[in-house]
Amino acid sequence: MLLDVDGTLIDSAASIEWAARTCAEEFGIDVGTLVEASRSGCTSRQMFAGLLSAESADAAHARLEELEANALAGLRMTAGARRLMRSLEGHRFALVTSMTRRVMAVRGARVGLRLPGVTVTADDVVTGKPHPEGYLLAARLLGVDIRDCVVVEDSPDGITAGRTAGATVVAVAGDSRAVNVYGAQHVVRSLRSVAFANGTLTLPVRPAPDTSHQENM
Repeated sequence: MLLDVDGTLIDSAASIEWAARTCAEEFGIDVGTLVEASRSGCTSRQMFAGLLSAESADAAHARLEELEANALAGLRMTAGARRLMRSLEGHRFALVTSMTRRVMAVRGARVGLRLPGVTVTADDVVTGKPHPEGYLLAARLLGVDIRDCVVVEDSPDGITAGRTAGATVVAVAGDSRAVNVYGAQHVVRSLRSVAFANGTLTLPVRPAPDTSHQENM
């Protein structure tokens, strides 16, 4: 399993929005544009590349990292995330995030998220999501074929990255766009409905809301 972090394992929406708004105001960027971009799942370097000159983009990236590393209020694990992470202990899994390694370490420590041996951050890739590089790197470091991996994501860019890489994608808290537009094969409301035991990942069948059937992967 290859898991995204922000929005998937850690509820950091308020922290991300505050940092994005603050950075946008300081650098004269349209606040709405930067806040929306910050929710997409791409790296901050990708966000700023299309909005500022190269020199200003580097400065904005550094400033946003500083803001995000200090915006810790309200951070918490998402529903079902802690249980799922415990069930994965002893199995091959990785985290793939658009955060920098510094921010990942701070947020993980804040919510008590133990980082696995393989954690791919924005510092480890040339091109972030929606490019598949991060997921392909994680699979390679785990020594597995990406086609045998399940990616768990919440953002459009992350879903696209997982599908482009060749993995099976589970979209968390997604809607029909996750399947019809971005290509996720499965959609769940939260990680509460995702179970992993004895090497088997179990998901609720959707979209039928009243079904009691389940399918195993």
